[in-house]
Amino acid sequence: MTILMTESKTLIASFVFSNISTVTESDNLVGIATVNNIKNLPQEKWQTTPVAQIMNKGTLHPVKPGDDLGRAMKLIAEYDLNQIP
Repeated sequence: MTILMTESKTLIASFVFSNISTVTESDNLVGIATVNNIKNLPQEKWQTTPVAQIMNKGTLHPVKPGDDLGRAMKLIAEYDLNQIP
């Protein structure tokens, strides 16, 4: 699945939070695209730039909706994060 920046622009306009989770076709989280990532790209390139090109990649520490808050807080503390997907 390729998500172009034009699709992300709609998401940015709709949401007040700072992250958009990016997934593969098999629903595996592969990176996080932040509003700052997108703002750093000239707007005229939004229509032709894949999200994969600007997203933060690396080791992610996601939680599932059914996980308890204790698990989320442990990950935040353990990896010095300010947010988790």
